[in-house]
Amino acid sequence: MRRHIKKSVVGLRRKFHGDVLGQLDRANQKIEAIKEQQTSFVAGTNQKLRNSGSIQVGTNEILTKIFTGLKMYLDPRDMAVAAHIALDGIWEEEITKAWLSIIEPEFTVLDIGANFGYFGLLAAQFTNKKSAKV
Repeated sequence: MRRHIKKSVVGLRRKFHGDVLGQLDRANQKIEAIKEQQTSFVAGTNQKLRNSGSIQVGTNEILTKIFTGLKMYLDPRDMAVAAHIALDGIWEEEITKAWLSIIEPEFTVLDIGANFGYFGLLAAQFTNKKSAKV
């Protein structure tokens, strides 16, 4: 009987040890996956910063280049919009695509000033400068 109990205890120890090692291995795999995601995110952000062409020109002003090559001034205190335009060179990509798909050279566009003038700037670039007004 003692022998049987000893075998059972040894078997339970092995099973417990195996379960713990399995859990540790899965946890290590998750940690490595998170590290890879973080590394990829940081590399992507650094690449965007290198490509953004943003420079600070004053305490509350940065000059950045948007995806079309035009430059625009932004307020760096605005983290909702300015940070995205400065880092990515584009704001709301799907809406930007839709906007550009409807702009025609002869359009007159009124930008009534909801923010930095991003969509007005795009309209100015893609309408005929002689006949259109922005």
